[in-house]
Amino acid sequence: MNESGVNVPVWGGLMIGVALGVVAQRTGFCVRSALVDAFEGEDRAKLRAYLLAVMVALIGTQALIGFGVVDLRAVVYTRSNAPLVGLVIGGLVFGAGMVWAGGCPNRIMVRAAEGQGGALVTWLVFVLTVIASAEGVLAPLRDAVASRVTPLPAGTLPALMGGLPP
Repeated sequence: MNESGVNVPVWGGLMIGVALGVVAQRTGFCVRSALVDAFEGEDRAKLRAYLLAVMVALIGTQALIGFGVVDLRAVVYTRSNAPLVGLVIGGLVFGAGMVWAGGCPNRIMVRAAEGQGGALVTWLVFVLTVIASAEGVLAPLRDAVASRVTPLPAGTLPALMGGLPP
């Protein structure tokens, strides 16, 4: 929250989420389809758009940190020890799920909002799996895999580059 009592991350996230939802619904923005199109040689425009979105998110995050709007020092993604085995296994399972579901969670949520019943079921299974992994029956498995950490030279790019400001 800032001095005026406005929860900037919540309201900012809501505005960004609505904008992303509109764009995703209108354009079919989906990381799975971007990768499929790029690797099958059809079109790399979606992949370029996805990578541009990642760059905007990275630059935007660094700007918010630099202006003191958010403090991400306690976030798990900035630790200097990473559970690389867990990240690889999780990435493979997540990727397999996207292939099996026929889209990334973002695209599945858009399809569900458009009224596709199968997409709604798929999205609910995704959400329940996330909850089960975070604090349910899959949490011990997640904790066991995440406990095997690999030390990294730094947790953030500015720290890796010698303590540059964000």
